[in-house]
Amino acid sequence: YESRSGFGARHAADVFDFVSALLEAGEPEAAFEMVERSRARAFQELLTRRRLDFGTELSEDLQRELWAADAEYDRLLGSLARLPAEPKRSAILEDLERSRVRRREVRARVRVASPRVSGLYDARASDLASLQEHLEPGALLLAFALGEPRSFLFALDRRAGSLEVFELPGGQRIATQVKRLREHLSPTVDPALVEALSAHLGSWLLAPVEDRLALAARLILVPDGSLHSLPFSLLRLPGSGATLAETVASTVVPSATILTELQVDRRPSRPIQVTAFGDPHYPGYGESGQRDEPVLRSILEPGRKLHSLPETRAEVLGLEAHFPHRARIFLGAEATEERVKAVKDASILHLACHGLIDRQSPLESALALAIPSEAEEGRDNGLLQAWEIFEQVRLSADLVTLSACDTALGKELAGEGMIGLTRAFHFAGARAVLASLWSVGDGGTSILMDRFYRHLKEGLAPAQALRRARLDLSTGSGRTAHPFYWAAFELYGDGG
Repeated sequence: YESRSGFGARHAADVFDFVSALLEAGEPEAAFEMVERSRARAFQELLTRRRLDFGTELSEDLQRELWAADAEYDRLLGSLARLPAEPKRSAILEDLERSRVRRREVRARVRVASPRVSGLYDARASDLASLQEHLEPGALLLAFALGEPRSFLFALDRRAGSLEVFELPGGQRIATQVKRLREHLSPTVDPALVEALSAHLGSWLLAPVEDRLALAARLILVPDGSLHSLPFSLLRLPGSGATLAETVASTVVPSATILTELQVDRRPSRPIQVTAFGDPHYPGYGESGQRDEPVLRSILEPGRKLHSLPETRAEVLGLEAHFPHRARIFLGAEATEERVKAVKDASILHLACHGLIDRQSPLESALALAIPSEAEEGRDNGLLQAWEIFEQVRLSADLVTLSACDTALGKELAGEGMIGLTRAFHFAGARAVLASLWSVGDGGTSILMDRFYRHLKEGLAPAQALRRARLDLSTGSGRTAHPFYWAAFELYGDGG
């Protein structure tokens, strides 16, 4: 895996150079499609690190063949990276081609057995025409491609000939400014400083499309590199001075291809049915220690323990108040991993708990639900990890809310996108996922969530409901008017 990831990282610059050459040759459509193909590879790279078991969708024999074909291909690719000299390199290249043919044949059989699983292992980028066909009227898509010494912004809507490409500063300059903004996102920092930093980034990233933003009914953002950790809603437009949150409702997708998949799978409108989990029981809180759980120990920072989240109890009870007779809630010791895995038909799944992000191994990232006081054979450990969501969770949800810290984050793989809990829930069946970009206090989060669900109850789509909730807080007079509180959550996927 490491050899393969390194191989991809070393060639990321070559891909960007090719995109630049296509643009200089006057072929923006081909350049955009090349960017999409590079994004589509991210998941295929990551899946080789952990053998996900899709036993409910693939036969045991086909699952083993898939693992073996990928393992052989990766072994040969690693050997190729370590042996650059002839003649051994030529022999490995011949073996690699045979392995590629075998893997293609196995994946073709997987496609027949389970299109859902095939979409992970054999993702295919949407072409421009297909993407535009699935964009809603009034929707504007902005896709970023960061590189050196310059970056690019692709803007398009569903109209023929609408694709425009703009040149932006280099990726390292952008990353430095994103880092500065995030370092100052603290409730103790003067909001005026945050506003100045947001205006600077807005002049770089949004000024070229300000006129189009003013006409858009909805904005779809496809970030790249450091922009995956950027709270776009904070950015200010240089012309109007308004924040993006004040201008238009927005959603984020890891690639335009995934947006197309979610649009195709869109379900008819239905009454809201909520299943919510909150204030999970964590044994050892307030005591000298916490039960030693190997997975927990591997993810938590040294010396850190899970503390209780009493505000999330009020948050979940508030959901019950917003949707009387249409909400099932599980609190304390009842907020178990097993119960989350058993959810099938809820239109909204709300999880208010700790989020534990493993940036080195994104599929190990977890939501900390109720932890059993004692380990029991045959019982889950309370940590719902991303790989378990892929394998065991199957939903029919319009929205999954991860009311926890850092749940939108994961490892950035050669500019191909954040891979973690959000992508796992999309695969499990969620149309949209609301997730956080930094650690937020459960008290401030509860206020934002209350406003968000209030607007959902009024009939607004998730993207519009989140925009209204942000405005409720940002225009208020309390402490939650600080951007730290209202800009922490992004909506991922199809939130229209």
